[in-house]
Amino acid sequence: MQQVAPLLSETFFLARGDRLCDGAVFPLLPLMTAHLETPRSIVDPNGTPALTLLSKQALKTMPASTSLMSLFHTHSEKITVDSPVLSPDTLPFSAYPLHRPAVFLDRDGVLNYDHGYIGTRERFEWITGTFSALRRIARSGHHIFIVTNQSGVARGYYSEDDVKSLMSWAIASIRSEGATIDDWRYCPFHPTAAIEHYRQDSEWRKPAPGMIQDLLMKWEVQPADCFLIGDQETDLQAAAAAGMPAYQVTSEKTLLDWTMELLP
Repeated sequence: MQQVAPLLSETFFLARGDRLCDGAVFPLLPLMTAHLETPRSIVDPNGTPALTLLSKQALKTMPASTSLMSLFHTHSEKITVDSPVLSPDTLPFSAYPLHRPAVFLDRDGVLNYDHGYIGTRERFEWITGTFSALRRIARSGHHIFIVTNQSGVARGYYSEDDVKSLMSWAIASIRSEGATIDDWRYCPFHPTAAIEHYRQDSEWRKPAPGMIQDLLMKWEVQPADCFLIGDQETDLQAAAAAGMPAYQVTSEKTLLDWTMELLP
């Protein structure tokens, strides 16, 4: 067992649930290295979890979609101390921004060529430079979210299961290339849908901001810390309605071009 002892460091942070605690930049354990590649959770002699330590760098690079509570319970190295540690319930929350900024992306016409109503892998063609762009965004510390209108469902060209299957394959492909998609939303509705179930004016259908707002709320991201890259005017309108800037992909300026300019 390790003794709790001072450690001079401005690197380490304490987590209380999914929030950092005030005083998180304070000395704690001497067993830390300056790198702290793996988050570490502290438990008392009874195995009661108390605090999670992680580095400032870990805040930027830890798997998106993985909350600190998940890190605490399943992904971190456990350290047992032979004396009670500070209860996280007694530590005030910190104003340090735990949650990262985000880049919102349209899909068709941004990540892949828009051949019209794409519901299968056979019709899905990556735009050159997409993986490089996504790696650049990921390295910058931003979440990466996709928000895509999929009226092909409403028109009967393919099903919601087809959308999900295609996105699962696309995300797996992106991850195999060293990047990731942290979360995504799609809207299957259209006001003149051929299928009655999908015939509605949805707040999730761009230019409405519903998909963006849902992700902002789930991930506790501030619009001022985000931007959107899309290829249609409706993408830009949705971003404006959600309170964030947006940039338009064209045949002359791709996603990679924009990321090189915005995230040098």
